[in-house]
Amino acid sequence: MISAVLDTNVILAMAAGHDRTGSVMAVLWNAWQGRHFHHVTSRFVLIETGRHLAEGYFADQVSDHIQQITMQRLRTDNVDVQFEVRIGVASHPEDDRVMAIALQEKVNFLVTGDKQLLLRDGFEGLRIITPRQFVDTLEAGLVESPAHAAQNPMHPGQCASSWTACHSPAETHALPIQTRSPS
Repeated sequence: MISAVLDTNVILAMAAGHDRTGSVMAVLWNAWQGRHFHHVTSRFVLIETGRHLAEGYFADQVSDHIQQITMQRLRTDNVDVQFEVRIGVASHPEDDRVMAIALQEKVNFLVTGDKQLLLRDGFEGLRIITPRQFVDTLEAGLVESPAHAAQNPMHPGQCASSWTACHSPAETHALPIQTRSPS
């Protein structure tokens, strides 16, 4: 199963755009909620996301219900970051913290819209990609190597094959899987 860390801005954009049928953010939201990839996050991202959802722009753009769904999913995906943050790897200290999660958990992708991070073209085996590139990867059905999968076992109930049709009806979420509209 593909594994990823989503940066705070991607999570916020997904929550705000979850209902824009066919948009990259709506497709990514549905894949995230449907557990079609192994998502890992940290307390730092959980707190940062909660702060942005509670005040300012996103508080007005995201319903209370979607805020609750978002925060619950982040609590479920939370891991303890075990190593020191590498200060100065990214252009912002917050991005260093997100990269630390991704590196510790040996995920395949860091999904971000941060232009400075995207210029890095990866770091220590971590691929840094845009939300659109990540959705394209999921739609293509690309999966990780068996060696990487052994390091990152999927959670019970997740599937390791196609991300578009892997859950039984009992596991289906309220928001159906959507495909992206042609660009």
